Amino acid sequence: MTVRGHQLAIDWSQQGTYANALEDVSSYVLDGEIEIAWGRKTDSEVTLDTTSGTMTFALDNGNQQFSPENGSSSITGKVLPGRVVRYQVTNSGTTYTLLSGVLDTFEIEGDITTEFSASALDGWGRPGGKTISSSLHQGLRTGTAIGFILDHIGWEGDRDLDPGATVMPWWWEEGTDAATAINKLVNSEGPPAIAYVEGGTFVFRDRHHRLFDTRSVTSQGLFTHIIPAGSGPGGDEQYRLRAYHGPEYQAAR
Repeated sequence: MTVRGHQLAIDWSQQGTYANALEDVSSYVLDGEIEIAWGRKTDSEVTLDTTSGTMTFALDNGNQQFSPENGSSSITGKVLPGRVVRYQVTNSGTTYTLLSGVLDTFEIEGDITTEFSASALDGWGRPGGKTISSSLHQGLRTGTAIGFILDHIGWEGDRDLDPGATVMPWWWEEGTDAATAINKLVNSEGPPAIAYVEGGTFVFRDRHHRLFDTRSVTSQGLFTHIIPAGSGPGGDEQYRLRAYHGPEYQAAR
C-alpha cells in the first residue's frame, strides 16, 4: 500500500517481494518522521566530497511488533541490521525510488517502547569502504576511472556514468578505499561534478552536466503545499523529485 503516494518497505524476510508480514510499513510511519539526504557535503568550500545517501525514519511500535525481543511478533529474529530498505513516492502516476539501501542502525524509544527509530544507508554506504588496488592506466577520463573502481569492488547495481571532461595522463590507486578514490576523481573533474547513488544506480555527472542535461536546464516539477488537504492533485502534498540541478537537496515527508 501507499500513504498519500509514499511507500516505505523493509525486506525482513529477505525474499525481495516486500509482501510478507510487516514489510510494508507505510502505515506505521509517524508523521514527519522520514528524512532523506544525499549528494555532497556542504561543510567544505574546496572539495566536492560525495556522501552516502541516508534515510532516518520512525515507526509506531505501540504493540512492540518491531521490538527484537518480542517473541510473539511475526518478524521475531528478523529485525536485524543489513535488511534491505526501500522508500518510494508515486507522483502523477509515476513511481520514483528515493532510496534503496540497507538498515544500518535502529533503537526502541519511549517509556513503553512505543517508537522504532532507524537509519538506512543507500547502496553506496557499505561498498564505499572497500579498499582497492588498481593497475596503472594511461590517458583515462574520470568517468572511465570511476567505472574501474566500481568493477574492483564488485558493484552489483546499475551505473550511469558520464565519460568525464578531464583526461588524466596517468591514474592508479593503491590501498585506497573506494569512496575516497571516487571523491578524488570528482574533485579532479571539478565543480559541479558529482557522484551519488539514486535508486540503486551509481551516477556520475561531469562538470558540464548542468549545461546540457535535460533535467538540469528544464524545471522538473513544482514544490507546493495544497490547503486544505485533499483539495488538489496529490492530496496535501504535491511535488516531484528535483527542480533543475539534481540531487543536492534534502527531502522530508
